[in-house]
Amino acid sequence: MNRHSGLRTFFIIGISVLVFLRPLFSGLTYPWSNTYIQTVILILSLVWVLRVCWGKEPFFRTRLDIPVLTFFLLITVSSLKSVGSTLSLDFIYQFMSYVLLFFLVVNNLRTREAKRAVIFALLLSTAIVALYGIYQYYLGLEKTREVVQKYYSNEYPPEFMARLATNKTFSTFVFPPALAGFLLLVMPVSISMCLTSKKWWRVLLWLIPCLILFCMVLTFSKGGWLSCFLSMLVFVSVWLIVIKGIKKNVVAVGAAILILMFILLIVLGYLPKATFPGFIDSLGVRLGYWKSIPSMVTDFFLLGSGAGTFGVIYPGYRILLGRETQMAHNNYLQVLVETGVFGLVAFLWIWIGFLRRGFRLIVTETEKENRILILGCVIGIIGFLIHSFVDFGLYVPGITMTVFLFLGLVEAREGPPPARFSAKKGMKLLLTVIVLGVTLYMVWSVRKPMLGERCFARSLDSAKKGEIDKSISLLKEAIKYRPRHARYYFQLGALYEGKKGQIWLDRAIGSYEMAVKYNPYMPSYHSKLSFVYWFKSQGKNKKLMDKAIVQMEDAVSCYPVMPKYHKHLGRLYHLVGRYEEAKKEYMLVFEYKDAVYRQSGKAGLQQMLEEVGAWLSELENET
Repeated sequence: MNRHSGLRTFFIIGISVLVFLRPLFSGLTYPWSNTYIQTVILILSLVWVLRVCWGKEPFFRTRLDIPVLTFFLLITVSSLKSVGSTLSLDFIYQFMSYVLLFFLVVNNLRTREAKRAVIFALLLSTAIVALYGIYQYYLGLEKTREVVQKYYSNEYPPEFMARLATNKTFSTFVFPPALAGFLLLVMPVSISMCLTSKKWWRVLLWLIPCLILFCMVLTFSKGGWLSCFLSMLVFVSVWLIVIKGIKKNVVAVGAAILILMFILLIVLGYLPKATFPGFIDSLGVRLGYWKSIPSMVTDFFLLGSGAGTFGVIYPGYRILLGRETQMAHNNYLQVLVETGVFGLVAFLWIWIGFLRRGFRLIVTETEKENRILILGCVIGIIGFLIHSFVDFGLYVPGITMTVFLFLGLVEAREGPPPARFSAKKGMKLLLTVIVLGVTLYMVWSVRKPMLGERCFARSLDSAKKGEIDKSISLLKEAIKYRPRHARYYFQLGALYEGKKGQIWLDRAIGSYEMAVKYNPYMPSYHSKLSFVYWFKSQGKNKKLMDKAIVQMEDAVSCYPVMPKYHKHLGRLYHLVGRYEEAKKEYMLVFEYKDAVYRQSGKAGLQQMLEEVGAWLSELENET
């Protein structure tokens, strides 16, 4: 560390702290952790950019600068007409922090000592994650189930509650496949650190890949296991050929034998909870998601639906027997849907450029220790790219931030610095003001989602206590922070609807209309608005009754295979005398009954079918 200036040490410590803390707090479960990480990265970036502006630090360019910035630009452009602007804006803030981290690493971690310090922080954090996962599997899952069921059962999706019932560890990453994706990303780097450390230190470091492997097994993630096996196979092959000088033919034969053994273990069922039929079933679920994607791409071909919005539009394209999901479980397909064909090209451009650069450095780097560390980073990202075919690691902050860390570590090379920025003092002062202003604005902007969610959570707590007026006040405050967040308006409408009086019903309708405006792809919003229109009409106001039908038609178009929306639309048609259309909708309820696969939905399915059957009989008598 004595080779670095005080400010350079500041950057090393700052980045190390970020790298250490990020895996310990799930960005999916605790969005506030994203805000604090983004804020720290913005502050570090401010200090670095000001140093560059005043000519005290050079700016190091890399071949990945343009691909990374192009992809970020296309994410931003795709969000201009996003189907869910709030979701896209959150994703832009998140991805902005990854891009800034990449530039921070490239420009401030250019020595071996600096890189090893940051990698060590990552490995220490990973060891904690793995140890917690192991503890969770053997001792903590039952306790977790008790706490979640008692206090948080309504805050997690049904898929998570179903996963919680299984003995699959997820540690701090909420979902077992996400934990597996993080572990397989770090595994090669942990081995590289072992191979390049002193003997007395190496023995202790080998505990970390052992912990990672053990915890990886306990996730029982089939895609994670396969991705880890393939990436580590590449690691060993490159290490033997490039570092050890073993002949390629010998390595190829050994790799083929290992692949055959792995396949036999799966086919014969020797791997715990990983049988060949299990792999096929897991792939079958994903194929159910992917069959919907061609239609989605057709409708959003050029610019996409907006970053982070796959789950918003998916119900409108879901096939009959496809499962419900918020993610495509394939990063490449989800990027294609959300950012369009140009976004996918830019996304692939990053990885093609990185892999070409990385393998070239593995071969040409003169120092063996640097070659092995580069190898670990490159293979970690290869594992991420393989796992991306079956999972959504790009949307897990703990994974993607580590990926961009590795991108920066490979691109950060020791060597003569380029020329420093040179300009007149007035220009430097102007740039300083601009940079300060932009940074302060972004620091405030990235805090808005956290502040909005905090008010929203407090509003829900107040509503549970019966403090409706306080809950409404908090929701209005949340809307000030996130004025385009449809969920806030929907909850506000529900609170208004619970109060008696025409004025409150009108306010409820206004809030539901705003929810539909800012998220026109949510069928439950249209359905609820339809109900309140019909209730206000009292079966007499034709204009309101027509509006109720239109909203229920929109609910059906947003989720065509969901039986309950056909049931409601059929009943509205029935009540206004549109008997043929009513009969058609009633029949679709029976046709789409197999689309309900959740136990919570199946519980009332039979009752729904009996009710619709009675309405059909009633309809036949009337006609």
